[in-house]
Amino acid sequence: MSVSTLSGSLNWMSTRSPHYSVRAYNGKEPFCFVSYAHSDSELVYSELEFLSGEGFRIYYDEGIHPGHTWHDELAAAIENCSLFVLFVSANSTES
Repeated sequence: MSVSTLSGSLNWMSTRSPHYSVRAYNGKEPFCFVSYAHSDSELVYSELEFLSGEGFRIYYDEGIHPGHTWHDELAAAIENCSLFVLFVSANSTES
């Protein structure tokens, strides 16, 4: 899926299951870095499930391993991602 297809595919008012099952990606293949406000998790997780189902590898903060420095790990993930996805909401602009 291309970036232009992705932008047309996001469904912000998703009615998919609120149960989240996508594991954060950790590897060498191209991946999407996802940034969002944790208070928007239910909505964002349903979108991540959709993107994962479309074949995207998703990295988000749940992929940070215990004992690693958040700042360093997030910086490396942002630097190495193929696509950066930012979920903008009133919550995210306040956090």
